[in-house]
Amino acid sequence: MEETPIIIDAGTHTFKAGFSGKKPSLVFPTIISKIHPFFHDFIGHSAKVHRRKYGMINPVEEGKITNWSAMEKILENTFEVLGRQPHQQPLLFTLKHGTSLPAKETALEILMESFNVPYLRLIDHSLVSLIAHCRTTGVVVDLGHTSTHIVPIVDGAILPYQSNLLDFGGSDITDYLWRLLAVSGYYYNMSSLDEVFILNRIKEKLCFVSYDYPKDVAIAETSNQLTEMYEYIDGSTVLGMGSERFRAPEALFDPDYIGKTCGGIQNAIRDSISKCNDCIKSTLCSSIYLSGGTSLLPGLQNRLGNEVQNIMLGYDVNVYSSPFGSLDAYNGASSLALGSNEYITKELYDELGVSLLR
Repeated sequence: MEETPIIIDAGTHTFKAGFSGKKPSLVFPTIISKIHPFFHDFIGHSAKVHRRKYGMINPVEEGKITNWSAMEKILENTFEVLGRQPHQQPLLFTLKHGTSLPAKETALEILMESFNVPYLRLIDHSLVSLIAHCRTTGVVVDLGHTSTHIVPIVDGAILPYQSNLLDFGGSDITDYLWRLLAVSGYYYNMSSLDEVFILNRIKEKLCFVSYDYPKDVAIAETSNQLTEMYEYIDGSTVLGMGSERFRAPEALFDPDYIGKTCGGIQNAIRDSISKCNDCIKSTLCSSIYLSGGTSLLPGLQNRLGNEVQNIMLGYDVNVYSSPFGSLDAYNGASSLALGSNEYITKELYDELGVSLLR
């Protein structure tokens, strides 16, 4: 395998692609204009621009590829922009944790038959997120756009029956922020992508996770100490945010705020570790790794460590995060690709087909 592998990490919110050992060459929203035989396909940012005329499709929902026709168009464009022919290039393709066997078989079949990839490795998103931290054992807390996965991994082996899935993610925090701001007199049209983009920017710039939630609520009610201003790009309006800054992310720990009946991420971590063998629990408690864009919220690492420590008595809890967030999986896959010998070859696929995955 002489050619440098291509890395593709197709998330619900963001698509990343590039060459192993390098930063991603392409990072764009995972959207495409509605496919029509007589129209040019607009992908990523250009699909947003032309959405009113041509409509828009997101081929990935809750981390899983649900529209392969649209994904094939995105992949064709990706290989073209990267300047490579897919039949000449090894490919490492990430799949969200919990992807079903039929979905994996579909991915294998399309990548091998439609794109004739000579070498292919399908790899778990959570595993490469852990590898990005230079570790092979730990609990990955993958805070995605619409869901959160808690995945224990020991010596590079995923423990599927000890994993947890929470049906909320970064978009739910954005929605909750929208509701909080509406109560304060700021109104945004959540059916408008432009205004959703603004809300995401506000969240990324001003929101933080409170270490002591009741204390910060009291401070916000009696002073402007926690109030920060957000100036829109055109400079025409200034938004002042107080308690909304930390009340929105609090839903990660108390999903009742967003209408979810499941426990918070701290409880899901406890439940996952509690299902593991006693001999590995201590190691997992001290090796909790955050991944995904929401992991970049200031204060999350310390607050989560404190919350888990309070419910995992007798263990030393350590939570780690990286400055890359949503690029963790891509970076981990990139570092893994060159040294990997676990690729499926086109010759072997032609002989055995999708049964290779069974």
